[in-house]
Parts: sequence; structure tokens; C-alpha cells
Amino acid sequence: PADAVDRVEFSPEAQARVAAGGPVSGAGAVAEVAPTGTALPPLAVDPSHANWLAEQSPAESSAILEGQRRFWISQGYGAEDVTAHLAAYQETLDQLRATG
Repeated sequence: PADAVDRVEFSPEAQARVAAGGPVSGAGAVAEVAPTGTALPPLAVDPSHANWLAEQSPAESSAILEGQRRFWISQGYGAEDVTAHLAAYQETLDQLRATG
């Protein structure tokens, strides 16, 4: 994460205390660090996006969905979940195009 700390710098006074084996205030052990916001929201077909995609040519909508596939996988979604989600999108597009 962008806010992760990769190192800590102590003041010269604190470094001298550590070197001398003395206590340093505020240096308590961290019991556990919980990840922040690692749960991904469920994938769901966005009706307005699907309507817009249905208005595009099949080649354009396929290219757009391929870009979406790459994005979702890069965000941490599993390939199987993304494949199932894209199938749901395609089914929605087919229905919209058949009734439109």
C-alpha cells in the first residue's frame, strides 16, 4: 500500500539510547496489523454500462470488455470470477441487442 512504512528513522538521541540498551518511549511492539480495505466488492453487471455497451458494435464492446477483464484481474479478482462475470455481461448484451 502507498501508506506502508518501509523503515523507521530514530532521532540521534533515541539511537544513542538504543545503542546503550536503554528504553525508547513509543517503541511498543505492534501486535497485529490488519490489512485495510483488502476485500474486493462483488462483480456485478452495471445496467447503464451494459446498455451503453449494447449500443456499440460487437467488436467494440468485446474490446472494451477485454480491457475490463484485464483491469479486474489486475485489481485482484480471480480469473474464474472474471470469466463468469464477463459471460453474464455478454448474456446481458445479447438480450439487450435482441430486444433493442
